[in-house]
Amino acid sequence: MQKYNKELHFMEFSTIWLFVIAAAYLIYLGCKILFSTSDGTTSEIPKAPRKKSLKIFYESALVEVMNPKTALFFLAFFPQFISPSTGSVTVQFLLLGTIFIILAFN
Repeated sequence: MQKYNKELHFMEFSTIWLFVIAAAYLIYLGCKILFSTSDGTTSEIPKAPRKKSLKIFYESALVEVMNPKTALFFLAFFPQFISPSTGSVTVQFLLLGTIFIILAFN
């Protein structure tokens, strides 16, 4: 039991120091921005190339398809609205997905 308490104390100590170091770093970054000699113009920031809307759509769709949380959401949420006795499960699933996409873009 004594060993467990020492490990727990070390974890508390480490967590506190991690928060202190993180807070000090954030304060450092804030002071660095506040006291910088920049005049605040955006001429230093390079312009990003303009992307076509269709390319942005395909990139975001790819990201969402690759995201396992999205698949888990649909697999957990949609089955309560799908009834095998009323028709094809695949068609119902695709229909609900299409409705979701239409609502997401409006």
